Amino acid sequence: MQIQCTKTMLDKLGLPAVKPVGKNAFFDWYASYARVNRRHAVVFMHDLSHYPLVLYGLLAADFKKLPDLFRQALREALAGEGIDQETAERYLQAMGPVTYTRTDDRSATAQLAQLMRDLPYLAPRFASDQLALTDLSMARAAMSQRIGRGFGEPRQRLLAVLEQFKANGQTVFDPEAVPASRHEGEKAFVLRVQLACEDLLIWRKVVVPAKMTFNGLHRVLQACFNWYDEHMHQFQLLDPDNEVAAESEPDDPFELGLDIGSAREIFSERKRLSAYLPRFGRLLYRYDFGDDWLHIVDLEETIENYPDLLPDCLDGAGTAPPEDVGGEPGFLEFLSAIDEGADAQERDEMLEWAKSQDWQPYDLAAVKSRLRAFQR
Repeated sequence: MQIQCTKTMLDKLGLPAVKPVGKNAFFDWYASYARVNRRHAVVFMHDLSHYPLVLYGLLAADFKKLPDLFRQALREALAGEGIDQETAERYLQAMGPVTYTRTDDRSATAQLAQLMRDLPYLAPRFASDQLALTDLSMARAAMSQRIGRGFGEPRQRLLAVLEQFKANGQTVFDPEAVPASRHEGEKAFVLRVQLACEDLLIWRKVVVPAKMTFNGLHRVLQACFNWYDEHMHQFQLLDPDNEVAAESEPDDPFELGLDIGSAREIFSERKRLSAYLPRFGRLLYRYDFGDDWLHIVDLEETIENYPDLLPDCLDGAGTAPPEDVGGEPGFLEFLSAIDEGADAQERDEMLEWAKSQDWQPYDLAAVKSRLRAFQR
């Protein structure tokens, strides 16, 4: 088997960047290294299924026996997933000896980097006296993500190929033909949502089933931006000239100053997204008409065979404002007040207030956790 390493991984091991030879996605894994919370961490990802394994709290001496630690971590994860011991041991033996090579797969490198960015928040929650964070690996493996040209759960893909390996010894697979989930696929939309706020980059990329209602999308966006649904909201659909062509029916049109005689189409939020997308490729989501937070939602992709039944946040950046911070001016003042160089007393008072608003820095893992509990 080959462990295809990022540059940081090869540098840590003190190895040259050897080009991969004779790749087999069923046996090969990717690996990356980083210092996380002052501890050594290595993240592995299966080439074919994208199943992750996390080693956390490694000592310098542990890197000399990394293949053994990897195999033990995989053995524990397979046991946790319900794979019988005989099949697991057959797979581990069939892997053969470990060779380290470089990785040329940018997509794999990006996914490893994303997990590394999440690890400072995730690792303390799953940390134990063991190097292998098996519970964390299993939790991430159950989350839908992009794999190749589609989406799927790494756990389901790994279990599917191991089942075939158990049945007939198959070790070569077409990645596009591997089942991605226990669910039959359905149409879904990939949306990029940008919070319009000065020059700050605050965005989320989400995937939602096409049959979800606009009210469901409202709740997804609330979870993604850590809002608490304490204020009114409204959707507006934009035509190709970025003019408002339709808008959702508000709770109180007079309070919002809605032009009752407008020629714009008014639609119920009980309508499904598929009734308007992809006909409208851009929409606006307004939340809290006092602070007036505007979210620009762009349709990036339509997936014809999305294997999950739940929405998911695929990526993002930037921490959203606290509730009732006072719009853009108040948020900029808030950021200035909590800056490391700000007055210590003012900073503590502002953070205490933010805590009372349930504000927290952006954490993709936390967003995913909220969405996995999502009930449509």
